[in-house]
Order: sequence, then C-alpha cells, then structure tokens
Amino acid sequence: MRIDDAASLSGVSSDVLSRLENGKPVTADKLMLVLESLGLRMLVVPKTDIPALEAVLAPLASEGR
Repeated sequence: MRIDDAASLSGVSSDVLSRLENGKPVTADKLMLVLESLGLRMLVVPKTDIPALEAVLAPLASEGR
C-alpha cells in the first residue's frame, strides 16, 4: 500500500505518516488516528506496574497473540 493511500485511510496526511514511520514527532491525536486505523490501541500504565503487566502478557506473546 502506498503511503498516501495508508494516510488517507488513517485520516492523516502522508507527511504525518512519513514522520511517524521515521520516528519523528507527531501529535498524540494523529498517532491515535493511525493506531485506530491499524486496529491497535496504546496502553499507558505507571512504570511501577510494567513488570506485573509484562508477566501477564508474556504467555500470550509466546502463543503468538
């Protein structure tokens, strides 16, 4: 899929998608649009909860989920 097609489906400009692909800053609202279009969600948790969350998710990752 071409970047301009993917950007259009995501509701962002091709410049925004290009910046995101290259690790450059994009606004949170644009990032959320791209993630949503890919069927993804971002989870924000306190750093102190990461070890427990990783322990729960590790078995799922090994199952290929």
